[in-house]
Amino acid sequence: MVRLKSGDPGVFGRLAEELEAARAAGIPVEIVPGVIAACAAAATLGRRLSERGQTDRLMLATATCRPGDPEPDWPAMLREGTTLAIYMGLRRAGPLVQALAGAGVPLSLEAEVVAAASTARERVLRCRLGDLPGALARAGIAEAAVIFLRWPKAASPAPAKGPRAA
Repeated sequence: MVRLKSGDPGVFGRLAEELEAARAAGIPVEIVPGVIAACAAAATLGRRLSERGQTDRLMLATATCRPGDPEPDWPAMLREGTTLAIYMGLRRAGPLVQALAGAGVPLSLEAEVVAAASTARERVLRCRLGDLPGALARAGIAEAAVIFLRWPKAASPAPAKGPRAA
């Protein structure tokens, strides 16, 4: 028997529950790691997940939690110097944008969405964070997607060259 899952089964999948059920049923299990969706989606965009001098923090988050769980703390996850990759966030785009706007995150940040990454149905959407819910609706994107929000570091002066002062 094979359970094939796209991406890596240990990233926002139900690996623990499936392992427990298989082991309880006496089914031998082998886990074969895959390429996480954020990596496949970033490759589609021709973008790295981190970039020296711009983003030195990568956050992977899911917007789909168990019923009754609180909304994720989006402002804690996205700050200057961060790339935030959001899984299963299409239906939660409105509350996500509201939470970030309320915390002072610039609504002018670029949002990039890759749906059905690395498949024949792959689609890409680019817009500003403030327009994300509307742009998703206009594009009709409803399948599995990764939403990228990238907040580069503020420009800083180039490091001085030559010997360091003591």
